[in-house]
Amino acid sequence: LSHCFALNGNANDPSCDGIQGIVSAYEQALHSVQLYGPTFFSEIIRKASDLASGYVSQDVQQYHVLLLLTDGLVNDMDKTVEEICRASTLPLSIIIVGVGNADFSKMDFLDSDDGKLRSNSTGRVAQRDIVQFVPFNRFKDNPEAFANTVLAELPRQVEEFFRTQGISPNPGPVVDVNDIQITEGAMGSGLPDFQPFNQGSQQQGQQQMYPQQPQQSYNQQGQYQQQNYNHQGQYPPQQQPNPYGQ
Repeated sequence: LSHCFALNGNANDPSCDGIQGIVSAYEQALHSVQLYGPTFFSEIIRKASDLASGYVSQDVQQYHVLLLLTDGLVNDMDKTVEEICRASTLPLSIIIVGVGNADFSKMDFLDSDDGKLRSNSTGRVAQRDIVQFVPFNRFKDNPEAFANTVLAELPRQVEEFFRTQGISPNPGPVVDVNDIQITEGAMGSGLPDFQPFNQGSQQQGQQQMYPQQPQQSYNQQGQYQQQNYNHQGQYPPQQQPNPYGQ
């Protein structure tokens, strides 16, 4: 009996196309899968660790996030702790969302905000905190607060991993204004209005195609901050970011 299987039924290609693909696979699985306990995390965490074990370098930067939805207690806690400690060296974060009214107090132990997680079976100590636990009921009436809390620790975890590997952020992609297409329906949807090229130089057209509006991002504490870009999509010289906040 395996507690780790492809939700879409295809073990050779378990990928789904976007959020809707995940929802469709879940709805389809409900017709062929019986939902019942016990709740085991270790096997799926080990699978995620295997996927995250690929080569990472300055040129090959990738990071993985495992989202676990659970309505019950973890029945393989010792093995789960061991797998989390093992995964703490990999480009992987684990977000656990507790759904329902079960007692999720032990989940805070996995979150380990107050100290490094340690495996009782092997003595292995996690190199970094990679788990964030969020009880859904606490935020079910405030989806914005729920989203912020779920992602609150992720920026720091990503930054911490790459910093320990001696890897700094690569420059962002260069956008050619000639490749930008404005589709009908974008206007009036809350997006900034883009003006096509008018008479004048291409530089004038570039300035019109990039709106002079601040872009939102997260700081290391998971809070919103605003960073202003110039019309070429670059930081002004006085606002060049320090990738590690030092």
